[in-house]
Amino acid sequence: MTRIVESDDLAGLISAADRLRRGAVIATPAGGGWAILCDPFNEKAAHRVGALGSDGFPPALLVSSPVEWRRWAYAPHPGVDDLLDEVWPGPLEIVARARRTLPAWMTSDDGTVTVAHPDRRSLNLLSIYSGLPLACAFAENAGAGEGVAENAAETAVENLGEGFGENRAAGGFGPAAPDAVMMSPGRGADIVIKGERSGRERTTGIGTVVDLTGRRPVLVREGDVLADAVRRRLPDLDDSVTMR
Repeated sequence: MTRIVESDDLAGLISAADRLRRGAVIATPAGGGWAILCDPFNEKAAHRVGALGSDGFPPALLVSSPVEWRRWAYAPHPGVDDLLDEVWPGPLEIVARARRTLPAWMTSDDGTVTVAHPDRRSLNLLSIYSGLPLACAFAENAGAGEGVAENAAETAVENLGEGFGENRAAGGFGPAAPDAVMMSPGRGADIVIKGERSGRERTTGIGTVVDLTGRRPVLVREGDVLADAVRRRLPDLDDSVTMR
C-alpha cells in the first residue's frame, strides 16, 4: 500500500528515508509533474525510477548542500562554486563529468551526470536523514502540479501505480484505478511526499540547466536563474543554443 507523508512530518520523513535506504521508490510533486526518487546506488530501485520517468534520460542526482556535488562529479570551470553558493538551493541544474564513485546507471553514455540542489526542505531532509544523495527522474502529468498536490497527494498515488506504464504507452498520463495502485507494491511509488511551496519566489517555474562538460560552459536552458546571473560567475558562458 502506498503511504502518503506530509512534507513537514519529520517522523514520516525519517521513516521514508529508512525505507529509501532499503529500496523504496518515493514520489513528490515537482513543477507540473512528479519527481520520482530512490537510492542512486540501488540498481533495482534506480531501474524502477527510470521506468516511471518520462524523459528517457538517466536519473539526475539531488544533493543536500552546495558543496556535496564534488563528491560525485567534477567541472574545471572557475566560478562554478561561487555560482552554486549564490544560487543553490534553487532552480539550477548542472551537467558535469561523473566521478567513478557513481554507478553506471546514474550516468549518460558520455560519462556525465546531472546534479541539482532543490529548494525543497523535505527533499533535502530526506537526503540528510538517509545519508544519501537522491536519484531523481521526472514524470510529466499535466494538471497535477505543486499547487494541486499540496492538497491532493492522492493524485500521485493514482498516477504512479499499476497502469502508469500502460498510460505512458498510450501517449498519456491518466490515473490508474486507486484499488489497483494499492495492490501493486514494487511497481509504482511506495511513498508519496506531499508538495510544499518553494522557499523563493519563482518567475517561470522552469529550472535553468548549465552544461559544464566542455571547454566552455553552455547554457542549455534558461529558467528561473537568468543567463545574466550565470554569466556573472561564468563569464565565458555560451548561450547560443539555449532553450527559452
